[in-house]
Amino acid sequence: MDIRAGTTSYSMIVQLFNNTTGAPETGLTFDSTGINISYARAGAARVAIEEITLATAATAYASGGFVEIDATNMPGAYRLDVPNAALLVAADSVTVYFIITGVRSKAVTIGLSMVGTDSAALASVCTEARIGELTSTNIPADIDSVLEDTGTTLSNAIAAIPTSGGIPSLDD
Repeated sequence: MDIRAGTTSYSMIVQLFNNTTGAPETGLTFDSTGINISYARAGAARVAIEEITLATAATAYASGGFVEIDATNMPGAYRLDVPNAALLVAADSVTVYFIITGVRSKAVTIGLSMVGTDSAALASVCTEARIGELTSTNIPADIDSVLEDTGTTLSNAIAAIPTSGGIPSLDD
């Protein structure tokens, strides 16, 4: 699954299975024996998630919230409220690990995209004003170096695009 980096108040659903029988595991709570849920962002160390209880699966987001969704109609399905820090920008993905006594270990990787697919998000990132805000403190140093080496600015690049005569062919 992929979501936009920087998303907040994100709840994920995971299905957990009994380690011995393979059947969906029901009845788990935030303080079940041996529960250990953590996350690791790509290229970073593991971070423990402090599990807390949620009254129901419909309860508002609470970082570390963990609750069974419906033991009868969705056996083994649980909701986890992923901490906002796990979803920050500057990582391509985050993997959430579930280790619980008697339950098969589970790892769920969430891809973190830099731009959403909705046109409003794309438009806000791709404006000349937004690109003009970029500095070496918030973009990788190698990109900043390329801009310095070439002396190219967005205004110069836009001015170089032909406005008449159609799109040049690859043979031009």
